[in-house]
Amino acid sequence: PGKEKGSVTVDSFQAVWKASPGSVMLVDVRDAKEVASGMIKGSVNIPMNELEKKIATLPTDKPVVFVCGTGARSGEAYDTVKLLGGKVQASFLDADVKFNADGSYTMAAKK
Repeated sequence: PGKEKGSVTVDSFQAVWKASPGSVMLVDVRDAKEVASGMIKGSVNIPMNELEKKIATLPTDKPVVFVCGTGARSGEAYDTVKLLGGKVQASFLDADVKFNADGSYTMAAKK
């Protein structure tokens, strides 16, 4: 767990994502315009403004990790799912993330 309630650390996320990406669902909550310039390979895009309508599509049998560019919207997504999502095992990355067009990324933990 990270510093904020519901957050995961960059190191723990990257360890799981590299070793077993299928064991978690990574949800990018940025809007379509932002995602057009790149998103993490293997993630799915559910923009923050559509999340409430799509909560029922999230799995309950594996962890769901929300990501955005700064941790602000991913934290908001976590709060929304905790409020409305029932059994979804949600967490979020509280990190500064740079997304590349080829699906690669760099991320740094919030200081």
